[in-house]
Amino acid sequence: MKKTIGPPSFAHRFFRWYCHPRMLNHIEGDLLEDYRDRVHKKGKWKADARFVLDVLLLLRPEIIRPLEGYKNLNTYGMYKSYFKIGWRNLLKNKGFGVINIVGLSIGVSACLLIALFILHEMSYDKHIPDSENIYRLTQYFNMDGKDEWGVHHPAPMASTMKSDFIEIEKAGRIMDNPQRYGAGSNEIQVEGNTQQFHETGFAYADQSILDMLHIPFIHGDGSSALEVPFSIVFSESKSKKFFKNENPVGKIIYLNGKENQPFVISGVMKDFPANSNFDYEFFITLKGATFYDEGEEARWSQRNFTNLVQIRSGTDIVAFKKKLTEVMYDNYILPFYRNSGRTKNAELLATQSRLELQPLQDIHLYSGQIKEGKSRGDIRFIWIFASIAFFILVIASINFINLSTAQSTTRAKEVGLRKVVGSRRQSLIAQFLAESFITTLFAFAVGLGITFLALPYFNELAQRSIDIPWTSNWFLPSLLASIVLVSILAGLYPSFYLSKFNPVHVLKGAVSSNRKSPGLRSALVVFQFTISIVLIACALIVQDQMNFIMTRDLGFDKDQVIQIQGVNATGNVTAFKNELKQIAGITNASNSSYLPVEGSHRNSSNVEPLPDGDPTNFQAQFWQVDEDYIETLGMNLVLGRNFGPKTDMDSLRPAIINQAMAKALGYKDPIGHRISQRQRLEIIGIVEDFNYQTIEEQIQPLVFVYNSSSTVTSVKIDTENIPDLLAAIEGTWKKFAPTLEFRYTFMDESYGRMYDNVRRMGLILNCFTFFTIFIACLGLFGLSAFMIEQRRKELGVRKVLGASLASIFNLSVKYFIVLVGISFLMAIPIAIYIMHNWLQGFAYRIEISWPVFALTGMGALALTLLTVSYQSIKAALVNPVNSLRSE
Repeated sequence: MKKTIGPPSFAHRFFRWYCHPRMLNHIEGDLLEDYRDRVHKKGKWKADARFVLDVLLLLRPEIIRPLEGYKNLNTYGMYKSYFKIGWRNLLKNKGFGVINIVGLSIGVSACLLIALFILHEMSYDKHIPDSENIYRLTQYFNMDGKDEWGVHHPAPMASTMKSDFIEIEKAGRIMDNPQRYGAGSNEIQVEGNTQQFHETGFAYADQSILDMLHIPFIHGDGSSALEVPFSIVFSESKSKKFFKNENPVGKIIYLNGKENQPFVISGVMKDFPANSNFDYEFFITLKGATFYDEGEEARWSQRNFTNLVQIRSGTDIVAFKKKLTEVMYDNYILPFYRNSGRTKNAELLATQSRLELQPLQDIHLYSGQIKEGKSRGDIRFIWIFASIAFFILVIASINFINLSTAQSTTRAKEVGLRKVVGSRRQSLIAQFLAESFITTLFAFAVGLGITFLALPYFNELAQRSIDIPWTSNWFLPSLLASIVLVSILAGLYPSFYLSKFNPVHVLKGAVSSNRKSPGLRSALVVFQFTISIVLIACALIVQDQMNFIMTRDLGFDKDQVIQIQGVNATGNVTAFKNELKQIAGITNASNSSYLPVEGSHRNSSNVEPLPDGDPTNFQAQFWQVDEDYIETLGMNLVLGRNFGPKTDMDSLRPAIINQAMAKALGYKDPIGHRISQRQRLEIIGIVEDFNYQTIEEQIQPLVFVYNSSSTVTSVKIDTENIPDLLAAIEGTWKKFAPTLEFRYTFMDESYGRMYDNVRRMGLILNCFTFFTIFIACLGLFGLSAFMIEQRRKELGVRKVLGASLASIFNLSVKYFIVLVGISFLMAIPIAIYIMHNWLQGFAYRIEISWPVFALTGMGALALTLLTVSYQSIKAALVNPVNSLRSE
């Protein structure tokens, strides 16, 4: 039997419930006929949406059915008249109505965008079953009085925890360090195809990770997909890219052209959702994988693995964390360090570090102090944006209050006549609240439309995938509750203010001169502009800090440097580099995967001075570079010499250190001194400090060690003809790697990506600052209209007595300038406090200076004059006869 296509049942039932019986059949027939036509022409989804909209638009007083059973109070008819009068008043005062709706709708849209962003940020990994019991193992260090956190642990950590603690139900490792073969990015080659394709998102993982995260599988068995050595799991999107709609389980792939090491596809998993901390596209099994040597699985000093643990329900987490540290330190970690001769390290670990458990759901927003090389969210931005949303909504409501009270003179006689004929104050309050509800309802409808249109641009700006949750059970009820709340918030004061007029004074015309208690209205405008000025100042300081980041002397030259990726596939990186140096426009080239930009290799290790014996407790970065590295990146060698082309043949390997390393070692002249990091090194030079991580962190000790192997070739260029130069470089690339795509980036762009998160948040802050200022200006316009209306006769008398247009204008404007001046004085300390705390997150930062606030003050003053001038000039030009006419 063919299923009948009909409109949404809830909307249809709602219409039949409220529609007047006399009109029901006629209107319902038209609605259904229009619905069927739209289904045929535009499809059911669009027809359903339009049907719901038509049902809401038909909520008009003349169509709503009378309510039976209230004969004495006639409640329904009374409320129906409230909405009818409110609708007529909105149509009568179109100017104020449009301003009210525009201000509220922009406020609603801004708040809704912020709310959706916050909900998305707080939803990370909550879709995973038992996610509240899953934790990431972290380690706290107190290094020279400074708190530090790490997430990487030794290879045996997970299996040992699982076997030693009954509280741990599951434990597993993830290894996504790009320094290790197969993690990070790879060149994929499918068996039978010579073409290689660059892909990112690789990670090694234990089978227990798949079990803990409950990753759904499309092909293969998810419960055993990583149990066999050299097995790999593809994501759904990558499987479709390489194999279309085939089932690829059992197929062979090679990584980085190594056909002697095949990997077997063991499964295809669903793509991780946008609100997940795990953005991997490929999982390679850790079963049988070795990265250093066979002894790594039992070694407690090499930290390369992220550990996830699932704790049994009911476990006291605080007590368990203490137990976890005691058992793992006393039984495994400290004995290993003592037995290997590093007793000082053991003592410092025992006294200045501990193991911690970070809830899985907290990883996205509460990882700001953790060094893991990934860009995540920040709970501070959540609080900032939540505060902005609150203030935007309050400011939009203040606009409604000011614009409603500005109409007091025109509504005064209506209120007086209603009171004379017997209306009670409660009835008048209800009427004005009904008018507020109508305005708010329209504002929310327009605001939803703006949000729908703006959301794609917001997603692009915030780098998120946020949708309006139309089908969620909580969305529509929350929306209706917000409409009621905002209508009460915005309409409560005007309803009490307008309903209190004395009918005797009103009918005598005395209400227009009633200018008592201007304090509240002035306070509202001061509040609006205080918030606006704070946001302007904060936006300017954020922009100054970003400019400082991008223009600061970093200790290296990031401009005119091209980074060629994947050069290890060329077969001979040294020959490839030397041939590039022969191309016109290239001044130098260097092979090194260790670069001072995002996505480059890092290698932190303990430093041991020789021949002092017992190691000191500080770590340094050990980077492998060639003899052209320092010159290619424009670094400054302040002491000693550079590497030579035959450096790797020296009996004792030379090293070049940065100034921070020299300071940490404590030598007056480090040249010639020796250090050890699993190999004996002799210091031959000192390079000037340079920022190799974000300027949120202090420059740390670093050691250059000679090594010509690399995955990246950095090319210093000296030409403006970039397209021809790139074509020449690609031609050389095709000679060395004909089956692999040519990939490159510019170093200054890579450096800029390190601060993408801060830049995006700054742009979002600028957008909402603009919204706030715009809404505040509407409020100022409302107050100026109110003041001009209240002083209409006074200004007319002044003009009759000879006052000039300039004096009338000054009289109208100076009051608002005083209010904005008060706002400025209140806003400055607030802005200084907020931005001082924010800047503390940067080791290298600007100083907050007075020009920022001077510019902010001038901007606020200019906005005030532009907003108020229209009403002031209009008042100055009005004919005094019209102002003084007795009505």
